[in-house]
Amino acid sequence: MPVNFCEHLESYGVAYGRARASYRHCVHLLETCLEEPQNSALPTNLAASLQEWLTETGTLRQQFKLLVDEGTIVLARNPEAERKFQGKRFPVCGACAFQVPRLEFSDFRWDESGELLFQDRPLPVPASQTPASQTPEADAVPASGATI
Repeated sequence: MPVNFCEHLESYGVAYGRARASYRHCVHLLETCLEEPQNSALPTNLAASLQEWLTETGTLRQQFKLLVDEGTIVLARNPEAERKFQGKRFPVCGACAFQVPRLEFSDFRWDESGELLFQDRPLPVPASQTPASQTPEADAVPASGATI
């Protein structure tokens, strides 16, 4: 289901859609890889999908930072911003207060030992190759799980 963005954030909405689609494709391939470990074509396809996901989330992250820097997206970091945007804790459009949706990498989580799990199973690839192993919002807003 597509996410609609306000007219001030249309280009960000396109990047969001691309990142979301690349995440879904990667999840599909990881599920297939876990179900069909003998399929020799999957590792190559999965590596390409992971790289696309990294690229798309990186592009989205850069665009988010740029929009924050120029004031198009406002973060509720101070009481004045919180009052102006009625206590919204999420980033909002500076022009119309549209709440900017976050990408959630809900198929991934950290276990107690610090290992990244995919749907509560160990990854069939090194965790360092997945965008969920990075802090997606590290330079823009405090990370809260694997979201952007």
